[in-house]
Amino acid sequence: MAEALEKNKSLIEFNFLTLSSGNAGALAMSKALTINTSITNLTYYMDEDTPEGISAFAEMMKKNTTLTRLNAPGSNSSEICELLGRNARLRRQ
Repeated sequence: MAEALEKNKSLIEFNFLTLSSGNAGALAMSKALTINTSITNLTYYMDEDTPEGISAFAEMMKKNTTLTRLNAPGSNSSEICELLGRNARLRRQ
C-alpha cells in the first residue's frame, strides 16, 4: 500500500486505519507520505505507535507541505500533538 501511495498523484484524501501494521507500517507510510505531494487530508490511526514510528511520522510532517488536515483518532501521544505544531498549514480535526 505504501508503494502505491508513493506513486499515486491524484489521491487527495487518505484514511490509514490499522491495528496491526506496527512499526514497519508506520515507517513505510511515513516514507510514502513524504514522497506523495497530492494528499491534503489524512486520517491516521495506529494503536501500535512506537518512538521510532512517531519520529518517522514527525520527520514526514516537517517535509510534507501539501498536508493541511490531519485526523488522528486514538493517537493521544504527546509526540503526535507536538508534530502538529511543526506544520503551520495543518489543522487538526
